[in-house]
Amino acid sequence: MSNIHRDKEAPTSLRERNKAKKCLAIFNATRELLISEGYDKTTMDAIAVRAEVGVATVYKYFGTKDGLVMELASGDIEEMLAQVDKIVADPPEDLVDAVIAALSPPFNLKMARSDSSVVRYLMDEMWHGQEGDRRKKTRLALAEFETKIETLLVRFQLQGLLQKSLDAKTAARIIYTMLDYNYICFARGEIVTVEAMEELTSKQVRVLVDGWST
Repeated sequence: MSNIHRDKEAPTSLRERNKAKKCLAIFNATRELLISEGYDKTTMDAIAVRAEVGVATVYKYFGTKDGLVMELASGDIEEMLAQVDKIVADPPEDLVDAVIAALSPPFNLKMARSDSSVVRYLMDEMWHGQEGDRRKKTRLALAEFETKIETLLVRFQLQGLLQKSLDAKTAARIIYTMLDYNYICFARGEIVTVEAMEELTSKQVRVLVDGWST
């Protein structure tokens, strides 16, 4: 299975370079089709045609459409966590702005910008699908996101901007659960756009954090 999102070194042999090139073409084709067609109408045959590779190659590298889409999601989440790290390391001075900034990368996930059916599929697979390495890694990455929010809250707590009695771990869980629920509402079509979801989340964060401030 491809691991192109997490490769630390560039491929060296001609075979590895060709594989990396094909994988990238497959990823790009899949993302384009998910955005334009949605999950159900995106087929392995269509991906192969768009990527200009044989359909057998797509199956060889990823096994199933499920595997391919989860691999894309995994890469997106890794990019998101890297962005959150930068914000946590050097956050805005205002507490509310800092938390909102730390929550902004999830709204810029490439997969989130796809059809809502893709988000619905991913959430269903991550929490209700059969266990697999990709799902486990994705869940661990999402748990890591929650931990990063906790780290940010502790930082401001040490500065005296958050109540000392506040349990930062519980507060981070509340924020994460709220964000997760908003994604569920988006996947169901109850929130129409990613922009509307981001605006709602910002308002909710402001109410929560204002209540926790000193």
